[in-house]
Amino acid sequence: MIDFASSLALLALLSWSYGILRRRLGGAKLAPVVLGGLFGFVALLQMHAPIEPAEGLIIDLRAVPVALAGAFLGRAGLVACMTVALGARYGIGGIGMIAGMTGIALAGAAGLIWHRMTAHLGRRRFRDLLGLAVCVSASLTGAALLPAPHAAWFFSQAAPALAAAYLVAIPAIGALLERERIILKLEDDMKADARIDPSSGLYTVPGFARRIAETSATGRVAPVRAVMVLELRHGALLSAHWGQAILGHVLKGLRGRVAGLVRHGDMLVKPGEQSIGIALTADEMARAADLAAEARRIIAERAIALPDGDAVQVRVDARVVPLGAPDCEDVTIAALTGRPPVRRRAWRSRAGARKAMRPISHHALFVKADRLLAHREDTAPRQRL
Repeated sequence: MIDFASSLALLALLSWSYGILRRRLGGAKLAPVVLGGLFGFVALLQMHAPIEPAEGLIIDLRAVPVALAGAFLGRAGLVACMTVALGARYGIGGIGMIAGMTGIALAGAAGLIWHRMTAHLGRRRFRDLLGLAVCVSASLTGAALLPAPHAAWFFSQAAPALAAAYLVAIPAIGALLERERIILKLEDDMKADARIDPSSGLYTVPGFARRIAETSATGRVAPVRAVMVLELRHGALLSAHWGQAILGHVLKGLRGRVAGLVRHGDMLVKPGEQSIGIALTADEMARAADLAAEARRIIAERAIALPDGDAVQVRVDARVVPLGAPDCEDVTIAALTGRPPVRRRAWRSRAGARKAMRPISHHALFVKADRLLAHREDTAPRQRL
């Protein structure tokens, strides 16, 4: 019982670190891999504190972090997790090695399949997490690869206890991870809806894309054809010495210096944590090299004052990003972020499609018709007698 409680405590600590690391590792590619390695490390710790009824036959909750990696980190995170977990089980060896590695693979596959089946849901509820626990319990069938006496003992003695532990641990830890996932999604949605980045005063990429689409639609001013991105050369060193917040202050200082270089000086964007983007018209795009040289000269003229009284001298590198279709927000976002445009689906899920296509009863149709007729009679203009 003490071992089970300590395993749950370790998994709860893992769920707590999930949200922190997702925020610190903002990259869509890096975060799942690092978190997957962490989930795999937790599985490794589980395997080194097991119940061992026979030499080489270990019983633990390693399947829980592996399944949760597949359920919450996707394919990249699952691969990283399983690499660590499978390597650890292979290193332990023993008569249960093949069965143990098979169980790890089955648990990871169950988590990934569950993730894809529930991806359309806004929030995965307790019953969904309970379904994940039931699916992960199927990974216990890997014990069939044990020698017959050990397999018989496992299925009669250990399997029921492990299945019960999965039904407790996976919904409990999964609920914590799901809560963090929902909070992170809400934060991402709020950032996407915000037009102005609060730390630098620059447009966010979605806000900038929306602004130039609106400008292009009016046709009153010269449309934006490209963005000149000025990248801080030593941004990582600045954030390491003064903290991440200093980058926003530096970009705010650059904003006032480069705004007067171009026609759309009020349309400056923050394409990255260490960069500022300047909107260029077609004429300005043709002389982008001269504008880049002028921007570097202005920025290098004097140091940027910091809130604590210090000052920092910065240098930038310039590059031009053409915008293929300024009136299309998705294309602009893709050009500035390097990610392909989002493909919008007509239906978010089959369940949503079935719900929308559900037939309406005749009674409901007549009730709606009566309401429309009553509304028309009330709003119809009265004739004067």
